[in-house]
Amino acid sequence: MMMMTGQWFYRPEEAPKQGGAFWKPIDTRELFYSFQTVSSIQGLLYKRCEG
Repeated sequence: MMMMTGQWFYRPEEAPKQGGAFWKPIDTRELFYSFQTVSSIQGLLYKRCEG
């Protein structure tokens, strides 16, 4: 059984600031890197995410 680990990324409008507001995107390709990861069995992955 092969395990895969994926890194989480967020769009600015999905990432809350302190105080409850959200970031405003500057570019449609802009992503925020997160230190959050998820591990899963490779067979459970269906396809690559399309943004």
